[in-house]
Amino acid sequence: MFEDLFTSFYGESRELLTEMHGLAGQLRGVAIPDDRQAHILAQLLQRLHRLIGGLAAIGFGMFAPVSRKTSLLAERSSMLHGATITELMKNITAVLTELSVFFTSKERLRDIEVKVPDIERRVDACMPLVSVQKPAITSQDEIDDIMKMFGKV
Repeated sequence: MFEDLFTSFYGESRELLTEMHGLAGQLRGVAIPDDRQAHILAQLLQRLHRLIGGLAAIGFGMFAPVSRKTSLLAERSSMLHGATITELMKNITAVLTELSVFFTSKERLRDIEVKVPDIERRVDACMPLVSVQKPAITSQDEIDDIMKMFGKV
């Protein structure tokens, strides 16, 4: 049963990565996004959260703190309207590249935990760009408290 779930997750995640690379490609060279580009950025960050959250849910629990951060990053991406996204995209592109290496086969994906520190470091570098000065989110209660400020919980 788990193997079927893992296989399904793997296939869907590969599609998500392809979509995210396409969205990131549309933002290549964009310094300050217009409305259309801001929408693309929001889609990209939502998909990144979906993938990272999926990793945490499928058994890679070490991704849970990163998932909480990508949730906040996706939610706060609307704050980037009129702001530069160059540094954000540099880090997100690096995360996509690091993730893609492990989605070349199901066997390779089983070793993804070695990249958690690098991926989390890149996500942490994005947090101040969306006005989150303290990226150390350690519990779901903390993320819920933050999201309450936006009326999302």
